[in-house]
Amino acid sequence: QHLATLALLIYDSSFRVRKLALQLLGQLAAYNPAYVLPPLRHVLINLVTELRQSTDVAAREEATLLLTHFLRADALQRVVRPFKSAIVRSLPLTGDPRLETAALEALGELCVVMRREMIIYQNRLIPLIIKIMRDQSSVRKREVALRTLGRLVRSTGCVITPYHEFPDLMPAILSVLKSTGASEWSLRREAIRTFGSLGALDPHQEAKVLAMYKQRRLNAEENRASAADGIVAGVVGQGAE
Repeated sequence: QHLATLALLIYDSSFRVRKLALQLLGQLAAYNPAYVLPPLRHVLINLVTELRQSTDVAAREEATLLLTHFLRADALQRVVRPFKSAIVRSLPLTGDPRLETAALEALGELCVVMRREMIIYQNRLIPLIIKIMRDQSSVRKREVALRTLGRLVRSTGCVITPYHEFPDLMPAILSVLKSTGASEWSLRREAIRTFGSLGALDPHQEAKVLAMYKQRRLNAEENRASAADGIVAGVVGQGAE
């Protein structure tokens, strides 16, 4: 009877009530999984559906935060595994800053749960994380991005290789260390911790990675210049006609 009442509180209008009910059910699932897990499976499906279909930013943020608490409950992790692909696709990693930060937190927790299984999403996720790390509009968001990157690396066991596969990665982390002041020590700490998770490059490999990054930037600038020249030539040609 009490479990049924708790299950109903998951759908309460108050976010705080929903969060506490989910945390309590997550603890009870370790003692009575046969009764607790089936309704929570439907809760997880509803959260993923809301993330994918809702247009309300506040509702999506609350769904993302609830998903994070769902992932932190050890007894609920068996429910999460079949939905890992749907969760990764539904996380709002672009858009509203608060929503991005909440999504990064959830992604970090998912990495802890899925571990090596997250390696198939690495090529998609790391470029997004690098982009967020370069966004200086929010220290909190950059800090969570670094923490999530560290969790992804530690969970998949892929060290050193991300430097070669993503030449932007090392400059992005170095820029965090160079641009932050004494008042942002937590951000610097996450950057140092992430470097430790990624592993150390020997000087020759480091120079090679930085050279790849510089060449990529040069190519991008040349492509932009060529595109601009083409637009100007087209406009001039139309004017001459």
